[in-house]
Amino acid sequence: MDHLVMANSVALYAAVAVLLSGVFVMAFIFFRMAKTRALELGVETKTISKVIRTAATTSIIPSIAIILGLMTLVPVLGMPIAWGRLSVIGSLMYEVVTATIGATEAGAEGLGRAGFTPTVWANSVWCMTIGVLPGFILAFFALKKYKETVSKITARNTVWQGVFVGTIMIAVFANFSVPAIIAGGNDLLAVGVSAVTMGVVLILSKKTKASWLGEYSLSFSIIAALIAVIIKTAITA
Repeated sequence: MDHLVMANSVALYAAVAVLLSGVFVMAFIFFRMAKTRALELGVETKTISKVIRTAATTSIIPSIAIILGLMTLVPVLGMPIAWGRLSVIGSLMYEVVTATIGATEAGAEGLGRAGFTPTVWANSVWCMTIGVLPGFILAFFALKKYKETVSKITARNTVWQGVFVGTIMIAVFANFSVPAIIAGGNDLLAVGVSAVTMGVVLILSKKTKASWLGEYSLSFSIIAALIAVIIKTAITA
């Protein structure tokens, strides 16, 4: 059985629909609470309406990046899982990296590549899902203490946090990019194009002082790499 048959099953659509319905209900409750409190504090209705319009407008741009990420994951993981993950707590970078780890550890050549069976798909999904649980548990029990500790360390050495986080990210990217560079061919092309694209987007974000543009860097990089590989494949076919 093709993994997408299971990935796009009615049961998963129903589960995600229930999940997102809960999110919509929570958002509506918080909205009503915030509006009620604003009125209690004497904020004018006109001001509240303006804030609502501004928030709705400014949320469009970040949502585009999520949609691009959704388009990237759907062909491999199916609509329900991709939709549910990116709509609630997911991050495109996390989802791709974790799903790829789950796929390779289960015996596939990569995410959506040779050997990506229903079992491998399930392993990727479980890795994505279980992988976020420690964060929630640790945040609940240890976030306050962690923030206090980080604040003390960064107060003594503000460079430390940047070096620590940067080292982790470099190690993660190297783990996936170095094998592709060594493999050459389409893998190398994808890495090169995505790296150049991300660099250009980040430079534009800095030069134009449009910090929101940086949110698109990964999505644009993936799409540019896909287009480059498709063009090369079509030319050499």
